[in-house]
Amino acid sequence: MRLFQVATENNIKHVFKFIPHQTITKSEDDLFKRFLKILETSSSEEGGAVFMSMDFSSWCTSFRYEAVTPLFEELDRLLGVENVLAYTQKSPLESILLFQDRFCFADRAQTASRKVDLGAFMALRHGWRD
Repeated sequence: MRLFQVATENNIKHVFKFIPHQTITKSEDDLFKRFLKILETSSSEEGGAVFMSMDFSSWCTSFRYEAVTPLFEELDRLLGVENVLAYTQKSPLESILLFQDRFCFADRAQTASRKVDLGAFMALRHGWRD
């Protein structure tokens, strides 16, 4: 599962660089320069510019299947694959999880079937910014 996450996040990161209006992969410096450029072009025209900045530091609260699957389906289409990125939210539910602790040797029966809270998967897809 980890290899799947790393590989797909790397693809997302490379695709997002070519989408001009997104800012998720931009550094703070690049974002500031972009705002300055917009401000310079808008001040020469009649009217003005409005900038809105939203903090997505806790965005994973809305990172749900219904919200992100359409985006990931489009990214799959752009990459020429089928149901790879769109599989993000379903993959943990269909995976077998192994928890290993080298200091605590548990019975096989205990480690084979552990119930995991689905909240453990809320941090998926946070590596596409790096």
